[in-house]
Amino acid sequence: SIKRFKIKGYKGAPSDLFSNSNIAANSIRSMTLMKAVLDNNGVAFGVTTNALKKLTLKQDGGTFVFGKNWLDLPEDLEVNVAT
Repeated sequence: SIKRFKIKGYKGAPSDLFSNSNIAANSIRSMTLMKAVLDNNGVAFGVTTNALKKLTLKQDGGTFVFGKNWLDLPEDLEVNVAT
């Protein structure tokens, strides 16, 4: 289980902070990703969990919350929550 996971980068960080990586846990309480690569040349990557309380993506000046105002087409970035 993951209580809190945050990728926040640093001042002047390049654009691709979360890319081609997978995070898996039985449960995730809070996760924040910044500047994720959305197009990974057709290779899926992202987050898989059985229970997710909150996932936030900060991207291109916007803030997107999974289950509320998530991106319409996140390309290769996938979020999988068991039902």
